[in-house]
Order: sequence, then C-alpha cells, then structure tokens
Amino acid sequence: MDGVMPVMDGRKATMRLRQMGVTIPIVGVTGNSLVEDQMMFLSAGANVILTKPVDRSTLANCVSDFLGPNAAPR
Repeated sequence: MDGVMPVMDGRKATMRLRQMGVTIPIVGVTGNSLVEDQMMFLSAGANVILTKPVDRSTLANCVSDFLGPNAAPR
C-alpha cells in the first residue's frame, strides 16, 4: 500500500480495509523515513513498512515472510 496516492492516502485506505474486516497482510510503502510516519502507518493496520526505494530482495523477503516456507515458487 503506497503511502501517497491520489484521492485517499495509503494510511486511510489501510484503516478503511481493516474496518471492513479485511485481514490479508498489508505492506505499507513510504518514501518518508521518519519513525513517527511509519508508526502511523502501522497503527492504521499495516503489518510491515518498507521505505522507498524498495529493492527487489527486500520486497521478495517481505512477501515470502507472509507466504511462509511452504509457498510454491512462481
């Protein structure tokens, strides 16, 4: 979930999804490295925060953490 999007920012979208009962993992992505901003994303319901620019290995590790060790490779 990108932190900055048109119409609704990622924190508000995450909060709304959680209020609707959506339980899938949400990875917050932000260009802001301030701890306070990252904590706001987490408090909105994100499971983890990645800071831009996100490299492939960081993203792959994050996704594999949620998929688990038994996930089939694609």
